[in-house]
Amino acid sequence: ARALIPNVEKTLLYFGKQKINFRFGMGLAYLTKHFDPLHNPLHNAVGSHWNAGVLLEINALRQLNPHWQIKSGFNLIHYSNGTAKLPNFGYNSFSFMLGLSYLPKAVLLTDYHYYDVPKKRKNKWGAQLWGSLAYSERGVPNGPAYPVYAISLAANYYLHKVNRLYFGMEYEYNKGIYEFGKHTFAFDTEREAKWRASRLQVFVADELLFGDWSVSILLGAYAGNKFYLLPLPIYNKIIMRYYLPFSHKVRIHIGAYLKSHIIIAEYLGFGVGGAF
Repeated sequence: ARALIPNVEKTLLYFGKQKINFRFGMGLAYLTKHFDPLHNPLHNAVGSHWNAGVLLEINALRQLNPHWQIKSGFNLIHYSNGTAKLPNFGYNSFSFMLGLSYLPKAVLLTDYHYYDVPKKRKNKWGAQLWGSLAYSERGVPNGPAYPVYAISLAANYYLHKVNRLYFGMEYEYNKGIYEFGKHTFAFDTEREAKWRASRLQVFVADELLFGDWSVSILLGAYAGNKFYLLPLPIYNKIIMRYYLPFSHKVRIHIGAYLKSHIIIAEYLGFGVGGAF
């Protein structure tokens, strides 16, 4: 596998010359081998060369002297195409690291300039609106891929300037569920087909802001059980966004949205939105 994964790192604990950090990233990965019914039928983890790569890492760093550091940790990289190409059980790569790093020019505490800027915001409330589009393959490998449309509206509450909660509602329309239900005579009318292929969802999420980048963990539930082919009553999303730097009053963002039911991915979508 070859991957390019932009990531952010957050210090969890800091004591003396030691730090414990958490690193998260989401990017693009190319897997050299994937499922092929003729040439590689036993490899049923992923069905495409191109996949999303999600990085989770815990590492510890100790400053030996102004120029040398020792670092150790472990990470997990999960590869998935979000059912854009079946099969998509996903592929997990675990690794352990131990190494030394050398800093030619030592960074000292006196090099930092501290500004007494409060982390709290005067205006703690805001709103967000965004939409996304994904394609999901249904049924069997090399089957048809159908679009999944989603639109979301949420209210924000800032815990402080770099962390906010948001909660709201989502509407999804899954064209693949619509077509499958019509072909299996699951619906009596066209109106029922479109309604039951839709999903209304409520959610709560936590967003960490790193300059123009952000990472969100979202937990949601379906508003009712009348929708067709619901895997589970709850779902989760990992979201990575980039806020365009030239937007101010309305922060326009583009993002990637990986939706799963526990650990089984449903789709990987891409979208655009704005925060007010």
